Amino acid sequence: MGRVEIKIKGAWGTICNNDWDDNAASVVCSMLGFSRKNAVAKNGSIFEPRYGPIWMDKVKCTGNEINLFQCPKAEFGDDNCDHSKDLGVTCSLDLRIVNGSSAYEGRVEVKFDGVWGTVCDDEWDNNDAAVVCGMLGFSRENAVAKRGAFFGKGKGTIWMDDVECTEDDRNIAHCKARELGNENCGHHEDAGVICAPEKIRLVNGSSSTDGRVEIMYRGVWGSVCNDGWDDRDATVVCLMLGFSRQEREREREREREREKEILART
Repeated sequence: MGRVEIKIKGAWGTICNNDWDDNAASVVCSMLGFSRKNAVAKNGSIFEPRYGPIWMDKVKCTGNEINLFQCPKAEFGDDNCDHSKDLGVTCSLDLRIVNGSSAYEGRVEVKFDGVWGTVCDDEWDNNDAAVVCGMLGFSRENAVAKRGAFFGKGKGTIWMDDVECTEDDRNIAHCKARELGNENCGHHEDAGVICAPEKIRLVNGSSSTDGRVEIMYRGVWGSVCNDGWDDRDATVVCLMLGFSRQEREREREREREREKEILART
């Protein structure tokens, strides 16, 4: 994130925020190697005062341009602004988790300048994991950080190192960290996470302790396929819902008794 500046005729200058919006911010972020997604237009004057030329004004991008100079705009240097109206952007990184046994866990990878790379586990903790899980649409609660290439070693670039997110961060690109690509790690230190569903519930059962399992992902409720589903999975669900293992065993015993009663009547 920061104030946007462009260089013309050897001089760095700012851009006026007249007509500046998230579409224009997405073009800037893409030019810098970040994701177009979640780009946010900011008032650049919050990133320290600036002096010198204001090169661009009335920039109106659609968000599909490859280069900021392709967007409709006033003539270079033709502006009616002062530096209190300098513009800025907040960019994001594409993010994924890979090589886990489910969609909820895996090695953390970020995409910068079109290249996927890993994150070093120096300073990696549950606060960092919470940010990753939240970005992926999972719950920030109970997010678990995994270190030491727990989900296998990645290949290629290690983009991030010394990541230190706080509880207030919502995007890993905004967390305190070294400059992208500046690291002193090996892939044996690749970071990972284990996430949890945003929410979980039981529906259509005969009581509050049984029913069809549904989880929420990105605000939408959906069901869980029973391929590979067994009592160990059920125990995890029950524990997530606040039931004890003893309560689960008692419920299983009640289920067996109901099955016996049904068989006796047939």
